[in-house]
Amino acid sequence: MMRDSFKSAINIKIASKIDQAGEQQTVNQAVQGDLLLNEDHSYTILYKMENHLIRLEVAPEKTRVVYFGHGGRTVLVYDEKIDLAESKYASDQGIVDMLVKTENVDFDQVDATGSLHIEYELFQDKDSLGKFDLTLQFSPTVSKID
Repeated sequence: MMRDSFKSAINIKIASKIDQAGEQQTVNQAVQGDLLLNEDHSYTILYKMENHLIRLEVAPEKTRVVYFGHGGRTVLVYDEKIDLAESKYASDQGIVDMLVKTENVDFDQVDATGSLHIEYELFQDKDSLGKFDLTLQFSPTVSKID
């Protein structure tokens, strides 16, 4: 029986655009990680950020992404079909309840090359914490042979 799954080492370029109270900020980072194709045709992107393992789960229909961080204590749900998705964020003060309004989820991938683009707004209670535009571009890690 053929298993419809694979794991590939990838380089990831992360660009986050943050718009908070009219102040705009862009953060660019580069990390290494893994791309996994799961048997249910979902994808998992794994990488480390500031010594925390980040896990992004992309649903098979590619309209939903779930972000797991801080040892699974941060769970952000990006889903175009849900108006405000209940989420949780781990902070120094403890777990904070969040709501995520997803404007757009776009996942393009061929083998281990592709991109994930998410546009969303974060809310705590009724207060907007800002609008975010997150892009991950990934490509296979090429091993160098000396």
